[in-house]
Amino acid sequence: MDRGVGKGQIHYARREDIDLMLRPIYQAEGFTVTWNAPINDNRIQVVGSFTAFGHTETREWSCSPDTSGGKQNPQAAGSTISYGQRIFPRCFGM
Repeated sequence: MDRGVGKGQIHYARREDIDLMLRPIYQAEGFTVTWNAPINDNRIQVVGSFTAFGHTETREWSCSPDTSGGKQNPQAAGSTISYGQRIFPRCFGM
């Protein structure tokens, strides 16, 4: 977290970096992960599914697009989807 000159900045791990760390762990146990992000009524649903041995657990997280910082609609949607995927392991108690 950088609270220096100007706006306060909070740095998060990128979802891609989190995935690089977690993927070998869940793949070694036979799991796969799939993502979907439909937009319904101006809300983005981040849907993630863990599948292993013929069984699938699906979790959904829904939120309005993140328009902070003057983001345009595509950037707002992308930011919300990235955040949902980044926090997704919490839905499974990780």
